[in-house]
Amino acid sequence: MRNGRLLRNNTGAAKNANGALVHFGHPGAPDLTGILGGSDICPHCDRVVRHQRGQWIGLELKTDTGIISPAQKKYRAMIEKYGGKIAVVRSLEDAREIMRFWGAEWE
Repeated sequence: MRNGRLLRNNTGAAKNANGALVHFGHPGAPDLTGILGGSDICPHCDRVVRHQRGQWIGLELKTDTGIISPAQKKYRAMIEKYGGKIAVVRSLEDAREIMRFWGAEWE
């Protein structure tokens, strides 16, 4: 992506070398998070509009039958409250479509 970055965001638990369970990440956080900057889609005319500020983005990856947990719903509400964008995607095509809609520019 030319105008942003998308990174894997692990959340869960694992045992350390001593066998103790260690939790990491934030419950409800999406699988991919990142920043998108430089452009957005105008809601009135569907044209790309350039701007200087970045915007937080997140993608939650689900199977065709996967459901959103209460923690994920709560996390999404918080992100949207502060102007971020988050979406559930069920395929690579879903991800590409939403990223294009959000204004992602691919190399």
